[in-house]
Amino acid sequence: MSLNSELEHLLELYRRYHALAQVTVGLLKQANYEALDDAWAKRRELFKRLTAARAKLAPLFADWEPALSGLEEAQKEKCSRLVGQVEELGKKTLALDQEAATLMEGAQTEIKNSLNHLQKGANALKAYHGTAHPPPARNLITKSG
Repeated sequence: MSLNSELEHLLELYRRYHALAQVTVGLLKQANYEALDDAWAKRRELFKRLTAARAKLAPLFADWEPALSGLEEAQKEKCSRLVGQVEELGKKTLALDQEAATLMEGAQTEIKNSLNHLQKGANALKAYHGTAHPPPARNLITKSG
């Protein structure tokens, strides 16, 4: 594959990863935790592919100028533009991930508060059952009337 093709492939992976980051934030805002689990699994898989693609290009990124030296000027510009787009998407995805982290912290707090409320109810129920039972209901109907 040519350098342009490799960079276009990398950019496509970043686009897909960014789209999944947007989905993740949306699911967190909707508190749709079941669908969120599926989105995280897709992100993990895509992240592995992204990491492999970046590792393949790492030697070229380390010596960028020599990597471009054999290319025509138009190809050099296209490669530089693609790298810029990858960097920009990376920054946007990072911002979404930071938003997702904040939303997850809020969700964790909300779930923790709900669990604490349930635990208090369970403790109250245990305390009630631990005391003497209330007297049996009396027969309110009398024989005289």
